Amino acid sequence: MIKDQGTDGTHGEVLECDVCILGAGIAGLNALFAASRQRTSSCRIVLVDRQAEPAGMWHGAYDYVRLHQPHPIFTAGNIAWRGQSDRYHLAHRREVVDHLKYCYQVLKERTRLEARFGHEYLEHEDSERGAHPVTIHCRRLTDGASLTIRARHLIKAFGYNVKPMSPLEVTSDAVLSLSPDRSDIFDAQVEQSTGPVYVVGGGKTGMDTAHALIRAMPNKRVRMLIGAGTMFLNRDLSAPRGLRRHFGGATTLDAFVDVAGRFDGRNEVEVMAHFRRTYGVSLHDDCRRFLFGLMSPEENREIRRGLDEVIRDHLEDVVDGPSGPVMVLRRGGRRPIAPGSVLINATGYLAREKAPYEPYLSASANVLSIQPTSTTHFLSSQASYFLSHLFLRGDLASLPLYETDVRELHDASRDVLPAVGIAMTVHNTTLIMGRLPRWAAKENGLDPMLMLPLHRRLRSFVGLMRFVKSRPDHMAKALDTVRERFGIRLGPLAHLRPPSKITRAAS
Repeated sequence: MIKDQGTDGTHGEVLECDVCILGAGIAGLNALFAASRQRTSSCRIVLVDRQAEPAGMWHGAYDYVRLHQPHPIFTAGNIAWRGQSDRYHLAHRREVVDHLKYCYQVLKERTRLEARFGHEYLEHEDSERGAHPVTIHCRRLTDGASLTIRARHLIKAFGYNVKPMSPLEVTSDAVLSLSPDRSDIFDAQVEQSTGPVYVVGGGKTGMDTAHALIRAMPNKRVRMLIGAGTMFLNRDLSAPRGLRRHFGGATTLDAFVDVAGRFDGRNEVEVMAHFRRTYGVSLHDDCRRFLFGLMSPEENREIRRGLDEVIRDHLEDVVDGPSGPVMVLRRGGRRPIAPGSVLINATGYLAREKAPYEPYLSASANVLSIQPTSTTHFLSSQASYFLSHLFLRGDLASLPLYETDVRELHDASRDVLPAVGIAMTVHNTTLIMGRLPRWAAKENGLDPMLMLPLHRRLRSFVGLMRFVKSRPDHMAKALDTVRERFGIRLGPLAHLRPPSKITRAAS
């Protein structure tokens, strides 16, 4: 039961529950959805989040951010969006926040939920036995009052824990440095600046920023520094419209199975070049990075036409030279930059900070952790949906899912990261779908193939089954090869008990 609210001066508020979920963003709400389906209505659930209300990082995202996938497949479980007739609409930040808050209200009505917003997680202990073996320590942000939760199960649904980006720190004062998350890039100081606007970063944030600036300030010179360049999955292929829904394009599963089948653990550059040519869009034909973003060819062309220049390098600093400010580039180049230019920090949000390792499942099987140091699926929303279901059923410990640390993989090789992400996701999904109840699989509203008719989805699934049946060990061997090449953690959790028999989706 949950104890009566109140503080005792020493321990603060103390709650007892069956399931404690930390985080109320997209990962936490999918964990809550799973708990609502895997537990009876009498089950006590406690939800904790730093924010004052649900929606996680979307409260702090830049105002012009949009979903890169059609909005219906960004949700909690199978909770449908309201009031949007265009199923291909790319929802803006406010729309996403409103929908996630709606998901929370729906799930709150389904469960015996006790929410504690405005609290931060500090630490937890797992005694591994007893009715409530996990003790979670939290603190209220307004006054520091303690909150102690004793739970049977703990789900740490932090996802990628995206934090607002700060402006780039540069030496010269002759340029203006801004961040999409902390500055209004459409205010007068940007529009009236005497120099060009430099968008630093070529990923989704960079493309969003360039696209928004080109539309809002068509006479402004906009330049991008994109490093090795980022490719995106062609959204018109994965979510075709009209009659092409029935026969055109390629499902996301088709594309990923193709890549996983070609990847042998050593040929990531060739495999991702094939992905770019066959399924991708990018500013340049030799962009090498892929972080699972989507973009339409039309958006890509509009950005390409609107840019004044694309610089294939990374910015290290802006310093004052004898003739004015100079950009210092990573490859050793230096080039003048006009005084009054604007820098916008759109560099990557992922893998910015090294975090202590925590396995996705504790040795006691009492704690599930959805975060980048032990990731099993490139989407934290999908990982939370699948793993929370299996965790609460007691089935997760017997699945030898591959896990890796995104930051460690990123530092080992940015080229191998997307190939591993795709192969690991396909490998793990085949294991998960063999163990997940059919009704839970059907309720997965996050599946991008839901944008396509049933016959297209079935054909893709049959293709996956054929691949796994004909080459059952291919993906595991490729991932093992990567582990041996780079000396990184990439494989099943060492502390899990070996299964007596593994059922794959294709078996």
